[in-house]
Amino acid sequence: MTYYNIQLKEDFPFPWPSDVFFNTFPESYLQIPSEILPPPEEVLNTKFDLILFGYQVWYLTPSIPIISFLKSGFAADILKNTPVVTISATRNMWMLSQEKLKVYLKNFDAKLVGNIALVDRRDNYTSVLTILRWMTTGQKKNQEFFLQPEFRMKRLTEPENTVRLLKIILKIIISPICSLSW
Repeated sequence: MTYYNIQLKEDFPFPWPSDVFFNTFPESYLQIPSEILPPPEEVLNTKFDLILFGYQVWYLTPSIPIISFLKSGFAADILKNTPVVTISATRNMWMLSQEKLKVYLKNFDAKLVGNIALVDRRDNYTSVLTILRWMTTGQKKNQEFFLQPEFRMKRLTEPENTVRLLKIILKIIISPICSLSW
């Protein structure tokens, strides 16, 4: 078994500053690549029986590191005429990204033989807010508010929940820039 971690020459910071997080959207969605480090010789010189192709979804598109690999020239040689199983860990909107990835695989004459989507089944509002908080602060803990059954779409119409939600969104977006307290 051979493991290859696609690495950008200039990696994204983590946690992401808010401006980087939001400014990455156009490049990601438009599939604009960045420069990657070349794969090891072992990867370049091996004809694989099967490739398990794990990837992240950014803004309904394969992530910039994945797009960068797919557009690098290395991908065509590695994936050509090889069975591939794609694996994504994502929110519930992975299908658009998978369809984009399938186009690249087809162009490389790769043989897509399966897809595994590890999907977060929470509602979109909860998923967006918890991911946004984690990506911009690095904090996964203390998100219980979003996971409570009473915090669901049908409850957002109640004024107190709407105000509370807006305060949380503002705090998530602004907190990396300045300190707020409610």
